[in-house]
Amino acid sequence: MRAVRDGNRCGKECGSSSTLQAVVYFPSGTYLVSSSIVQYYLTQFIGDATDPPTIKASPAFVGLGVISTNVYDEADGGKTWYVVQSNFFRQVRNFVMDISEAPRDQNVAAIHWQVGQATSLENIKFRMSTSPGNNQQGIFMESGSGGFLSNLEFDGGAVGAYVGNQQFTVRGLSFSNHQVAAIHIHWSWGWTWKGVEISRCPVGVLMVTPNAAAGVGSAIFLDSAISDTNVGFRLQDPADDARITLSLFNLNTSNVPVVVEYTSGRVLLPGSGGEASVAAWGVGKRYDAADAGEAGGVWQDGEAYARVPTITESLLKSPGHNRPQYATRRAVDFLNVKKFPFNAAGDGTRDDTFALNLALVFATASGMIVWIPAGVYRVTDTVHIPRGAKVVGQSWSQIMGTGEKFQDAEKPRAVVRVGNIGDVGDVEIQDLVFTVRGPAAGAVLLQWNIHEQSPGSAAMWDTHIRVGGQAGSNLQAGDCPKNTGSVNPDCVAAALLVHITSEASAYFENAWFWVADHVISNSPKITKQNLPALLGVLVESIGPVWLYGTGSEHCVLYQYQTVNAANIFMGMIQSESPYFQPVPRAPAPFAAPSANFSSDPRFGYCADSSAGCAVSWGLRFINSNAVYLYGAGVYSFFSGYYQACVEREDCQDRIVEVETSSDVWMFSLVTKAALEMISPRDGVSVKGADNKFNFCSIVMAWLGSASQRRYGDPLVSLSVSHGCRGSHSNQGSVWCSIRLPSFGNSRRVPVHDPRSDRNPHHLRAHSQPSLHSRQRRFSKQASWSWSRLM
Repeated sequence: MRAVRDGNRCGKECGSSSTLQAVVYFPSGTYLVSSSIVQYYLTQFIGDATDPPTIKASPAFVGLGVISTNVYDEADGGKTWYVVQSNFFRQVRNFVMDISEAPRDQNVAAIHWQVGQATSLENIKFRMSTSPGNNQQGIFMESGSGGFLSNLEFDGGAVGAYVGNQQFTVRGLSFSNHQVAAIHIHWSWGWTWKGVEISRCPVGVLMVTPNAAAGVGSAIFLDSAISDTNVGFRLQDPADDARITLSLFNLNTSNVPVVVEYTSGRVLLPGSGGEASVAAWGVGKRYDAADAGEAGGVWQDGEAYARVPTITESLLKSPGHNRPQYATRRAVDFLNVKKFPFNAAGDGTRDDTFALNLALVFATASGMIVWIPAGVYRVTDTVHIPRGAKVVGQSWSQIMGTGEKFQDAEKPRAVVRVGNIGDVGDVEIQDLVFTVRGPAAGAVLLQWNIHEQSPGSAAMWDTHIRVGGQAGSNLQAGDCPKNTGSVNPDCVAAALLVHITSEASAYFENAWFWVADHVISNSPKITKQNLPALLGVLVESIGPVWLYGTGSEHCVLYQYQTVNAANIFMGMIQSESPYFQPVPRAPAPFAAPSANFSSDPRFGYCADSSAGCAVSWGLRFINSNAVYLYGAGVYSFFSGYYQACVEREDCQDRIVEVETSSDVWMFSLVTKAALEMISPRDGVSVKGADNKFNFCSIVMAWLGSASQRRYGDPLVSLSVSHGCRGSHSNQGSVWCSIRLPSFGNSRRVPVHDPRSDRNPHHLRAHSQPSLHSRQRRFSKQASWSWSRLM
């Protein structure tokens, strides 16, 4: 298709690019095609939102998918154009995909979606043949590392969605009249499905793999419904090294005789000819307590959960929050930041700080939508997005922080700030990338301060953070090569990727926060690089916060951390540890703990001989409560850029920590190459070796913090700065006058000083006093069903 190829685009032999982007717009109409439309890297296909166009496959169609995101080159031994796990930055929305007249005996798919992160399919209807015996598929996905799907409708064909991918988040899909199954998950590590509706199919969800060694992994289905279907879920028979994990929460069925069965015919959950509901049910490995000494946990062989979360009311109020497309707004309602009098350049050279800030203030005050055309907008100081702003990029327009104000690690500064602390209002942001030009040791890529005016009204969609790897960043392999034995100070790339501050709330959907491990500039070769960035995603909010389909990768101390936080929903988060560690060992090249951010992890307890101890945490819950994790892929693939540790499953010692926290619920936790999957302070760790069921280790449910006990210190949780006096002793203790919640009177007790380096499984106190007062301000605890969670 000429419109896709036109210009110097990133197709065959390109591999990846940060500059060769395109938006291909499809006006209303019907487009008849006889071969695949190949979507190039860094491309968006957008149809008319008011009257979506139809792309129709002709009876003579030949190809794997009508739209295809990758090409198998037969002349080159079947090699793909793009590296599967690095096939980033793609979007398709607002279409009708009609393959009903394509050859019925061929495995034709409407969309061949072999993708990585920062990718999405939205607002698409799939129309397939209803003729008996046809082999058509709506989505064909054989591999990748995604990703996000939402608001898709499938009708007809053999299978609605044939999917295999490391991890994905899915929301708002409907399936009907499929001849084999609505969904076939042929391999995965972890998927989270929410709001799925299935009707009139032999099988709703088929979790069967043709490759037993790969395995199907785990899946969670939330707030879903199945009707007039013989079998709701059919799972491959379990094997010792390939057991399937499945959790169902708030599933409604109507005329579904069998809800869950194995391929052998063994029924795990019977159904009925009438209406029924499943509140909470699962098959997989379960850990009930953090300190009960459960060596290996308990295999829950298809049973109702004995304990289920009491969801906080503030998280239940928001409906599924779709990206606004402003389809009914007029052209005059949009403010182009490149037009007079704002005159932003977007050329990566001129300073656009003033132009962007002026445009944002003017447009918001005027009720206009800020449009940032494709380009690189260099800024030398903070870009402030005020409350009430609506901001739309084009093919991931880049806001790039650079200069002295972002270079001091001791004085971190936001590149983009959303609202001021204390602001209450609405914000809508989409299709942007926040980035830096190095060095940028003091850069906070995104500081999120605003609190929603109504449920989910402070929101961000398909907006990402990319640190280094791109053209013009001064943070590429040529500047910052791997395995040099030292860190170039000019390659220190960021202080913090995302900070959701204490009074904020946030709805994030399909947001990838990536410190680039490799170059993405117009080459098929994957060239690794060494870019230290201190922290990933720091959540200090008492909520509500919704994180749907987010990822955070390659930061030095942690990828995700909640501190003094509450009312948090996480739906299939994903993280990777830095490839270069332990050379140098964390916290190097930074000085830690930082005086600027809460509760940085310490590594003073790590022996010099340990290669896997002083390595970034994937996920930490510190002094937090009412946190609901419904899917996480937390991975460690390298040690000093070498992968021998992957086979040994020991790239790092620990990867998820829970400390002084209560009411933390973890479901479908997937880890790779960590000796300990979960390390509760003062509890019994969960071992990766006890839970390895395919390539990864999988825990269906960890309920060790669900009993309301705070692991780490059952009596008190506060910092030295709250109520403590006197000099620090050599033992790291000080005398404090505190009020113990259990007794209600002041006592003088010694508590551990968090600034001393101790083994992480000793007691340590953290800041707590303001948490409950902030909770009273914004939220209440309530018992609700999952049917009202968004």
